[in-house]
Amino acid sequence: MATALKRVKALMAASHLDVPTLMGGRPKAFADLLPPEERAWFRKNLDRTRGFAAKDDFNTRAWVHSFAPKTAELATPVVKVKGKTTLGRYSDDGRTGVKISMSYVFVYAVQRPGQPWTRHRVVSHHVGEAHVYREDGELVVWVYNWNTGGVTPARCDVDDSFVHPFYPDSPRDKVAERATEHAGDPYDLTPEENEACTISSET
Repeated sequence: MATALKRVKALMAASHLDVPTLMGGRPKAFADLLPPEERAWFRKNLDRTRGFAAKDDFNTRAWVHSFAPKTAELATPVVKVKGKTTLGRYSDDGRTGVKISMSYVFVYAVQRPGQPWTRHRVVSHHVGEAHVYREDGELVVWVYNWNTGGVTPARCDVDDSFVHPFYPDSPRDKVAERATEHAGDPYDLTPEENEACTISSET
């Protein structure tokens, strides 16, 4: 288990702390840590927006935290991280193993490129799950679910799986304006998946 937990920690670092990935580049560091079969699928569907062959295909850019190119730069290299990891068991298609569940928040200080007066915090809530098992004597850490907790403040009206930071002077986001639920705490570690646009309190 120590090896599996180390791999999961490396996957989280690659998906949320790797600078080339954060700045919208190819998430090579993350892809290289995936099992070969999953790695091929991840690369095939990276930044893919059309021509899907199956309903379960999607843009795998969503598995990593990437600011849309030219929309942000890190105001400081320090990224604050808080969260928890829990272990359990799983059984699927006759295979049994260990389930590793994660709920972490990553807090970035960002600004528009070259505009330090726009600096503010962006909070990414990473909710993930990995399945650990042995196959042909080899340890496999299979990413089952990854990076589904949501990001704030970010635009809801752009659906390309990149993070588009919402600055105080950004144009209106009509999708976000239609959200009606009570504002949530962006630092809450409750592991909920947020696929729809939701309201958040200040970061």
